[in-house]
Amino acid sequence: MVLLTLMTSANIFGQFYYSDIVSIKNTNANYVLCKNSKVKSITVKNVMARTEDENSVAVKEVFKKNWQEKNTQTNMPNGSERTFITTYANDKISRKDDDGLNVNSLIRYEYSGNNLSAIRTSSVDTSAEFSDGFFEKHLFEYDAQGLPNKMYKIKNNADTTTIVFVKDEANNIGEEKWYRKNDLIETYYYYYNDKKQLTDIVRFNAKYEKMLPEFLFEYNDNNQVVQMTQIPFGSSNYTVTKYTYDEKGLKTLEKIFTKRGDLLNKMEYVYEF
Repeated sequence: MVLLTLMTSANIFGQFYYSDIVSIKNTNANYVLCKNSKVKSITVKNVMARTEDENSVAVKEVFKKNWQEKNTQTNMPNGSERTFITTYANDKISRKDDDGLNVNSLIRYEYSGNNLSAIRTSSVDTSAEFSDGFFEKHLFEYDAQGLPNKMYKIKNNADTTTIVFVKDEANNIGEEKWYRKNDLIETYYYYYNDKKQLTDIVRFNAKYEKMLPEFLFEYNDNNQVVQMTQIPFGSSNYTVTKYTYDEKGLKTLEKIFTKRGDLLNKMEYVYEF
């Protein structure tokens, strides 16, 4: 849900198959679940926050315009607030507007049928007297089976990185290779269980001279992620996030633990129907 996205988006930016295709597919599925469940609003409470309130509100999401729009208010750790406006079309996210402190950003999502075809991001520093802004687009190509073949990441219409997606023997995306000017600069590896669920995201660590995981996923019988382990690249520390769902499939609880098992944070999801 929203908090997972907010917490991990910066860390998973590198893995484009996961951060773009898989995550946005999950975002769209969660939106449809909320819409079909007639969810009017979602309040995410930081149960462990030390404030005057028993539970501090970390995120408040409100669906508007017959579920075609969602307003998200996020209370940041420094006490400031940020507001996002998310727009949906044909049961898919279509754009996200963020008028943050001194920065205005817009993300647009385009589709070809059910496949994500492009993500276009633009941002402008409103505090600067002269700002050319930042622009980035991700353009996807698919094969006849609807599986991604390539992605082009283009910054400011000049700097291009080509990402090639390689299928494994079960026709899953098994490798993600980055090329810049025909030089291979990075490779990510994806592993799956016998249900074709993504379980591991791995890349080679030159320091330790071996393959090391960056993300590990576990699922329940309803194909929902119930545990995610996140290992920062090159670090021996990691966090384990555990999720609980209700009978409708809506997430109700999120707990984050250190590698020693100490509870770092506990978030409760409250729904208004």
